Order: sequence, then C-alpha cells, then structure tokens
Amino acid sequence: MERKKYLLLILLLSVLEISAVYARTSYREQIYQAYITGDMEHWKQVLDEMEILTFSSADQQLELIHYYYGYIAFLLNQERTKEAKTYIEKGEKLIREVLKEQPESGEAHAFKGSYGSFKIAINKIKAVTLGPESMKQINKAYKLDPTNVQVVADKANLLYYTPGIIGGNKKEAINLYKRAISLMKEKNETEKNWFYLNLLTLLGQHAEADNDLTGAAEYYRKALSKEPGFKWVKEDLHPDLLRKLH
Repeated sequence: MERKKYLLLILLLSVLEISAVYARTSYREQIYQAYITGDMEHWKQVLDEMEILTFSSADQQLELIHYYYGYIAFLLNQERTKEAKTYIEKGEKLIREVLKEQPESGEAHAFKGSYGSFKIAINKIKAVTLGPESMKQINKAYKLDPTNVQVVADKANLLYYTPGIIGGNKKEAINLYKRAISLMKEKNETEKNWFYLNLLTLLGQHAEADNDLTGAAEYYRKALSKEPGFKWVKEDLHPDLLRKLH
C-alpha cells in the first residue's frame, strides 16, 4: 500500500513538472507572437496570467521580470508612464526576491540597474541619484556573469545611452549588442525568442541613426529572414529604410 502511495506521488510530481515546463513554453511562445504581431494587449494578458502563479524558482521569477522589462519599454515608448510605474514596482519586487535568494545573480543585478534606468526615463531629475546606482548594478552584473545575454545587452544599453563624458561608448555598445546575439546563437536561444528579434532590430535602428543605411538594411533583413511575419520591421522600419536608400 505504501509503495503504491509512493509511486502515485512520483507520478503526480512528474505531471506537475511537465505541466510547469509546458506552461513556460506556452508563455514564451505567446509573448513571441504578441511581439511579432504588435499585439501588446495580448502581452499584458500573458503577464496577468503569470502573476497568478506561485513561482517555485528564481528562473521563473526572472522570466516574468524579463517580460515586464519588455512591456515597460513599450509603455514608456507610448508615454504611458503611469502604467509603466506600476510594472516597474512589480518587477522590482520580484528582483528583490531573487537577490534575497541569489545575491550573486548577475541577471538580477542587471535587471535592477535597468529598472532604475526606466525610472530615470520617467523623471530625468532622478538621474542624479539613480544614475550612478543603475551603472553600478549593471557593471556588477557584467563582472558576475559576462556570458549572460540579458547582462550583456543591458551593459550595451548602458554604454550606448550614457553620455561619453561620463563613460558612455557607442562603439563598444554596438560590439556588445553583437556579442549578445552571438551568445544567443551559441546557446540555441534564437527560436521563438522576442529578445533575439529585438536585438537585431535595435542594431538596425542604431545603424540607421548613424547613417549606415546599408548596415541597417542588413539587420532588418536578418530579422525578417528569421521571422517573415515580424510586423514592425516588415511594414514600418524596412520599407521606410528602402525609401531612403532609393
């Protein structure tokens, strides 16, 4: 009888583990579809669903923090600062929980620095107090985990958007964006991954801003080659660039 109970428990745990893996895969694919179609309302729905869950690992918490990160960037671009503040608070709460359990998590420190940058984007006056701390967190993250894609990308963002007089370096930033992409390829993390397309697009935009139109076109083509249905690049960025080239 005891043996049957033991076997039943193992079976139940296995089913729960499989269900958790399936749920994470499903959320990743939903976020990806929301990104390539520009359906940010669906992105928000995924966040709402994930918030109901009880997370059992730092990896799961970091996944949600990562999705908050993408949604906050969208809200700030749309100047929906009140909503952005809400998600910044939610993300920072999770970041504190991860760092409490894993104080040497490079990814969590990178997010802590980036969320500070989000606050600065909302209120430039806070740059005086939040700027140095944000830089400190991202630089610490890079020392802790220099092969983590999120860490490398956030270090690139820091260098790109920080004025040169206080340590910014756009050339080095571009190299780090490229390194983040290379790391994703090495780790086989390019499939159904919104962040991979995001980095390619970002490099295209930076090249375009630097008047390297041929380079920008190449990055946009790479994004469309990976995902032909990527609406933002397919319908806006790439056609606009082609008009400039001709």
